[in-house]
Amino acid sequence: MVWYMERAKKNPYIVDRPIGEDDRFYDREDVFAWIEDRLRAGERTLAISGPRRIGKTSLLLQLPVRFFALYAPVVVSFTPHEGDSAQDLLKRVVTQVVQAVKSRWGVAVSDLSMTQEAESSVADTVLPALVEALGDRRLLVCCDEMETTHLSDPVVREAIQRLLALADDGLRLLFCVEGSPGRELLTDALASASVMEIGCLGESEAEDLLIRPALNRLAYDYNAVRQVHQFTSGHPYFTQLFGYLLYEQRAIAGWVSIYDVMATAAQVVDLGQEEFRRIWEVCTPDTKMALAAFGALKGRQGVATVDDLYNVLRRERIHILPEEIEKSLEKLVALGILQRLGSSTYRFAMELFWLWLRDYKEVTGVVREVRRYRRKATGRVPVPRPRRIHWGAVFFWLVAAALVVMVAVTWRSRDTRVASGPSVEGTQTATRIVVVTPEPTLTPTVSLIPMRSYIAYMAKENPADTWEIWVMRSDGSDPQRLTSNDANDTVPAWSPDGREILFESDRDGNGEIYVMNSDGNQQVNLTNHPAEDGTPSWSPDGSMIAFSSYRDDNWEIYLMGRDGANPVRLTYDDASDYAPVWSPDGSRIAFVSKRDGNWEIYVMKADGTDPLRLTEEEATDFAPVWSPDGSMIAFESYRDGNMEIYVMLADGSDPINLTEAPRSSDHGPTWAPDGSHIAYYSNQDGGWDVVVTAMDGSGVTNLTLSQATEQTPAWQPWRPGGR
Repeated sequence: MVWYMERAKKNPYIVDRPIGEDDRFYDREDVFAWIEDRLRAGERTLAISGPRRIGKTSLLLQLPVRFFALYAPVVVSFTPHEGDSAQDLLKRVVTQVVQAVKSRWGVAVSDLSMTQEAESSVADTVLPALVEALGDRRLLVCCDEMETTHLSDPVVREAIQRLLALADDGLRLLFCVEGSPGRELLTDALASASVMEIGCLGESEAEDLLIRPALNRLAYDYNAVRQVHQFTSGHPYFTQLFGYLLYEQRAIAGWVSIYDVMATAAQVVDLGQEEFRRIWEVCTPDTKMALAAFGALKGRQGVATVDDLYNVLRRERIHILPEEIEKSLEKLVALGILQRLGSSTYRFAMELFWLWLRDYKEVTGVVREVRRYRRKATGRVPVPRPRRIHWGAVFFWLVAAALVVMVAVTWRSRDTRVASGPSVEGTQTATRIVVVTPEPTLTPTVSLIPMRSYIAYMAKENPADTWEIWVMRSDGSDPQRLTSNDANDTVPAWSPDGREILFESDRDGNGEIYVMNSDGNQQVNLTNHPAEDGTPSWSPDGSMIAFSSYRDDNWEIYLMGRDGANPVRLTYDDASDYAPVWSPDGSRIAFVSKRDGNWEIYVMKADGTDPLRLTEEEATDFAPVWSPDGSMIAFESYRDGNMEIYVMLADGSDPINLTEAPRSSDHGPTWAPDGSHIAYYSNQDGGWDVVVTAMDGSGVTNLTLSQATEQTPAWQPWRPGGR
C-alpha cells in the first residue's frame, strides 16, 4: 500500500516546461512524418508555425530521438536581443550549435575562433566545418522561439538570409514561428521554405495525451475524456492541465468520471489565466466588445449568432450595428479564437476561453477598458399623476374580457381532443400537443407524442449538486425524483417490463451498477466490484444485463444475471469496448469500440462472437440504441463538427442526421416505445434539457426547459397501467 501511495504521488503530467526527449511524447505523428518526408525529398528549409503552448518546442526536442541515425538535430533560440546586429544574432546561434554538437556527438571545432571578425560571418566558417566533422549525419538546425513580429525585423531577416545561403547537402534548417503569420509574410522571409501550421490535437491524439501518461494508474470514463476534449478542443497545454489536476485529485481513487472533470474546469481556467490574457491582449477594442457580449450569454455554451450579440449589447445600452459585430467576429475567426458554423452563427474554438470571459470580462467592465464605446444614458422617467378610476368602464371591460375567454375556450376545445388509434390491446394513446420549433415559423408544428409511458433521466438543480435519477411523463409533466443522496446517480435504463430501473452510482466510492423499482424503492448494488462498472443494458427477456467494466485494466463488455450473479466477459480487445445495448430480439448487442483507432459503432452476437463494424468515420460515433422493431439504430456523431443525433439502418447503411442543429450539442438518443419519436438531451436552449423530436426531425419539443440540468433520457417500454 505504501508503494502504491508513493507511485500515486508522482504526477506524470508535465505542465511547467516543454516535454523533453527523456519524457514520453504521445502526439504529433503527422508533423514528424511531414518533416521526415520533406527532408527525404531533399528540401533544405522547413518552417512550422502555431500559437503559444501548442507544443512546438516539445516537438523540436523530440527530433534527436526520432532522427538520430540520419540527422544531428540541434534546437537553438533565434530570438534577437535589443541592439543586436545580424552578426550578433548569428554568433549566438552558432555558439549554441557548437555546444550542442560537442555535448551530444563529441564533435568540436576548436581550431576556429568564435570571435573572429572577417568579411564572412561566423556562420559561414563554423557551420560548414561542423557539417564536415559530422560526416554522413546531416546537421539540422532548429531555430526556436521566433515570433511572427520577428519576421519583419531587418536584423532577423538578414540573419535568416545568411543561414539560408548556407543550406546545402549537409545542412538543413527548421524554423519554428510562434503565431499564425500570413503566407505573404512567411514567403517574404522564408521564400524557399515548406511551411506547416500546427494547431490543436484531434480527439484521438488528445485522448492519448490525457490517458497514456497515467495508464494503469488512473482510469478515465469515456464521457470524462470527451468532456475534457469539449473544454480544451484538444489544446495540448490545457489537456495536460486537466490531466495534472485530475491526477492530483483522483490518483488514489484510481478513477476519473465526467463529474470530476466538470468540477475541475474552474481550476484549469484559473491556472490558464496567463494564456487567456495573452489571447485577450491581441484583440482590438471592437473584437473585445464582441467577446464580452459572448461571455454575457449565460448557458449558451459559447455559441451565438450576430443577432444574439447585438441584443446583449443593446440591453446594456451599447449601440453597435449588427454589420459591425459581424466584422469583429470574422476578425476573431481569422485569429483562431472563434469558428464560423453558418451564415451568422459562431462558436469558440476553445470552450475554456469562453468560461474565462464569462467569469472575468463582463460587458460594462470591458466598455471602461477599451474606452471606445459608451453606454447610452437612460432618460429621466416622469412620475405619472394619479388618475381617477372609472368603475363603469372597468366593469364593461371585465365583461367583455370574460366573453372573449369563453369564446376562445369553446373554439379551442374542438382541436384538443385526444387522438386515439384503433382499439387494439397495446396500442398507445397520444395527446395532440402544439409546439413551436426552435427556428421561428409562421405556422406551429403539430407533434403527436406517446403519452402512456414515462422517461427516466438524470438531473441536478445546481452545478454543485450531485446527479440524481428522476422520472417524468413522456410529455414532460409530473417530474418526480427517485434517488436522493450525496453521491452521483446517473444513466438510467428501464427493464423490459418497465417495472425496474438500472442506473450507475458512485455512492460506494467507485462506479457500480444498481437496480431499483420504478418508484425508487429497493435500491440494490448488483456489481459490488472495486473496478468501475457502468452503462448497463437489459436483455429483452429481462434475464441478463450487459454492462461495461474496467476490471481488466481496459474497458470491456460483460454479461451478468439480473441479480448480478455470474459475470462473464464478452469482448477481448486491446482497445476500449463500451456502452453495450441489446437488440429487441436478443440475438445481438451493439456497442462502441476504439479498436480501429477512434470510437465507432459495432455489433456482435449476444455471446460476444462475430463483431462487425457498422460505422466508419474519422469523427466519434457513440451511444447506439436500437429502434423498437430492430430495423434501425440511433446514435450520436461528431461528423458534422458538433454532436448530432443520427439514425441508420441496422446494418449501418443510410445514416441520416436527424437533429441538424449546428448551434447545439445533441447526445444520448432513446426511442419512444412505438418508434415514432426520439428523445435526447441538448443545449439548444442554453442549458442541458431533455428534448423530443419526431422521426422526420419535426416537432422539436423541449420537455424540461428550466434552470436545472437534465441529461441521459431513457424512454420506458410501454405497458398497460403505466408505471
